[in-house]
Amino acid sequence: MVSGGYGWLFQPHRKERLLHRIVWEEVNGPIPEGLHVLHRCDVKGCANIDHLFIGTHRDNMQDMFAKGYRRSNREGTHRNKTHCPQGHPYTEENTAWTLEDTRRCKECNRIRGRRNYAKRAT
Repeated sequence: MVSGGYGWLFQPHRKERLLHRIVWEEVNGPIPEGLHVLHRCDVKGCANIDHLFIGTHRDNMQDMFAKGYRRSNREGTHRNKTHCPQGHPYTEENTAWTLEDTRRCKECNRIRGRRNYAKRAT
């Protein structure tokens, strides 16, 4: 089965799994916690072990940006947005950038933090 460009394999008594992850584990053993199997060739459906390597999500994002497959959000399609979905302005004081180079509204984060604190306090 292929979904989203990736090869999937159904194994009896297990859920569907990504083919490139199965190949990696067959050759190299378990994938360490928090790591991903990445493609050197950038072909999602590829399961050639010579094209696969282990890395973090951040490694994958940096590889993608370096190869020009995706522009950072600072340069990309969302750069012209002046407000977050809740209506708070994206000013320098109210904007935080994640390691994946995505924009976060600081006011929304504060509101979410207060709400979560209030839930825990009750």
